[in-house]
Formats: sequence, structure tokens, C-alpha cells
Amino acid sequence: MSALEQRFQAHADTLKLHERLDIIQPADAPFVIKNNGELKMQIEKYKTVIMTSPNSPGYMDDVPRLLLETIARHPSWGVTAAIYNSPPKRKVVDTYVRRRCTEARKDIKKMIKLSIGESNPQNPDGERVKAVDIVALVKNCIGNSKKDVIVTAPMCARFAYLRQVFCQAGGGGDFWPNVDEGLQAIREAFKGTPTEKEDIAKVFLDILHDDLRIYGHPSDPKGYTNTSGTAIQREIEETALAAPILPPSEQDYDDEDGSEDHDNEDEG
Repeated sequence: MSALEQRFQAHADTLKLHERLDIIQPADAPFVIKNNGELKMQIEKYKTVIMTSPNSPGYMDDVPRLLLETIARHPSWGVTAAIYNSPPKRKVVDTYVRRRCTEARKDIKKMIKLSIGESNPQNPDGERVKAVDIVALVKNCIGNSKKDVIVTAPMCARFAYLRQVFCQAGGGGDFWPNVDEGLQAIREAFKGTPTEKEDIAKVFLDILHDDLRIYGHPSDPKGYTNTSGTAIQREIEETALAAPILPPSEQDYDDEDGSEDHDNEDEG
């Protein structure tokens, strides 16, 4: 077979392959996130890692954005560039990710509410009774992802901040917006200063020290002394600081399933 004939044969084989793929999943077929599929499993894993990252800039919008960027970095999970370029298919991914992040925020807020314990009648300004220490609180929020996420000192400081906001501003529907506004205020307070990172770190360290005084020192001090996490956690730390690789998601569609990210998060 000549070189020209070989090229024609290769082209014909490619066309046959596309025909078979169109039979299996037509180009206009709806995109489905399978219950036990790779994509759903990875979303659950990375959702927890991002939600517990001490470097997530915020929770309402930034956590879903970081998770979507992570999905885009791993097309082998099933979300290819073609899917992102198809508004109906991308909407399926966006909506699912945002709904799962909303549910994760609700779960974390419930854990914080259950962790604050009660005031000690004999010492109202002292350590609270029946409270959950910071390492135990973080572990409760990690849940079933313990093999992918280990507790670190910066993570404890971030969760101490979350608990502080819960107790100072209340745990109503505006809890997470208050959290995000507080994080932004901290960043703005030290933005551009020569010791910006050190000053921000000191703010969270002071909050952590207050948390230890109020809710007790951890019975498992290992999580309080870890400084680096798993490979997946390190990946997310790099992602949290990297420029976004996705264009802004189109949000001009109606969320007919009621899973918009800014819904009411009260536990009732």
C-alpha cells in the first residue's frame, strides 16, 4: 500500500471510529455524572480537600471555582474541553459542583455548631465544657476523607477562625458571607506591606491560641503540629494560588433545580 493509500485508509478508520462513538454517545447527548463513576468520586475527594484548605480565599464562590479548575486539570475524569465548550453539558457539571459545595458548607457549619459546648457555670470566662477541641473538629469535618486529608496546624488556625465567626456573628444564613468578608478584610489590612504573609499568619495564630484557651487543647496533638499535608493537599495549595485556567462560568441560565450556590443555608 502506498503512502497516499495509507493516509486515506487511516482517515477512513478515523471516520468509522467517530461513527461508533456517535452511536455510543451522540454529540448532542446529555452529559450525566454517574453515581459510581470516576468524576463523582474525584469531586467528593477534592471537595473535601479544598473546603478544608487553609489557603482557600473564600467559600461561597472560590471553593466551587477551585473545584471546577481542578476538574479541568484532570480531563481523564471525564470532563473534556468539548464538554466545557458545550453550555448544556457544562451546566450539568457546574450545577452539581455548586450543589455539593453548598451541602459541604452546611455540614461544616453543623459540626461547628455542635463543637462549641457550654459555658462553665463556675468559670464563665474559662474553658467551655462539653466542647470539641480544634483537631477533633477538623477531623469531624474531614469525615470519610482521612486518607486524602490530614490535619495541619494552618488548617486548625483556619477552622478556629470559622468557629470564631460562628460565635461572634452567629450561625444563620449569613454565616458564610460573613466568613468570606472577614477573610477579605484580613487580606486587605496587610496588602502590600513588607511583612504581609507574616502579619496574616499572626492573625490566625492569635485566633488559634484563643480557640485553644476557650475549647481546650487537643487530645491528639499530632494534627496541631503537622505543617504539610498529603500530595492531594499540596496540589490544592498550588491550585489555590494559581491563576484560574477556566473562563468565567456562564451563570445567565435559570437554576430550575434550586441548587444555586447562594441559597438559604439555615439548618432550621
